[in-house]
Amino acid sequence: MTLTGITELRFFPALLRLTVSLLLIGWIFAGVVNADDEATRDRRHRQLLEKRDAILDGLRGDLESVETWCNEHNQSEAIPTLKQIELQLLSPDTEAEPPRAVTPEVDKTLAMEEQQWRLQVQHHRKTRSIEMYSLARSALRAGFLSMAFSIVRDVIRIDSDHKDARSILGKQIYRDPLKKDDALYSGEWVSAFEKKMRSSGKVYRHEYGWLPTANVARYEQNLRPWKGDWISVEKEAEQRRDFRNAWEVPSEHFLVKTNVSLEAG
Repeated sequence: MTLTGITELRFFPALLRLTVSLLLIGWIFAGVVNADDEATRDRRHRQLLEKRDAILDGLRGDLESVETWCNEHNQSEAIPTLKQIELQLLSPDTEAEPPRAVTPEVDKTLAMEEQQWRLQVQHHRKTRSIEMYSLARSALRAGFLSMAFSIVRDVIRIDSDHKDARSILGKQIYRDPLKKDDALYSGEWVSAFEKKMRSSGKVYRHEYGWLPTANVARYEQNLRPWKGDWISVEKEAEQRRDFRNAWEVPSEHFLVKTNVSLEAG
């Protein structure tokens, strides 16, 4: 009998391995926690938080020094931008997602004074992010996993292009070859899955998922690939009603198989 209306969800083993690894790490650190003297841990916890605050205070001082430099070099119009940067870095929206775009280099066509203050800001942000990342590692070694993760978020807020911190959150740089002539484009932070898809010449469409770029126009004409040829949407639906011919929709962590429709999958 032909099966209809079935959807199957497969869990990728890689995600399972990652989950088990994280649980194992947590279990190991739990043993360390139980063995530590509570007073010592409390003191260490306070010390780490104090170091975090000291790094942020240092960054505040760095930005204030740039403001002073701007006032001394007739760049007072830069002050509002610097205030906005300071607000973003030191009074952050904790729900905000890190920027997807890689920060481009300072524009060499800008006036020399503007280039200089922007380079100063860039230097301070990178320096402080390195300090903060070192602190995150210290928090991890001390067994404070939640704090370590929170500090990694601080790192990315201070320098959104910190590769190690981004990697912890599962992001990699992808540079779209179609944008290579765009002077303002330096790349994007994407998941390993998206990088793999785009590197293989695929594009994402909300209705269909990832498609080869060359196939998009035919999909929009309601044609679908079938055994080396192209058939109508209606004929494809007839073929895939049998679950042995089900649509397969891969995503970063799951593989969905369904005979309902590609769009539903």
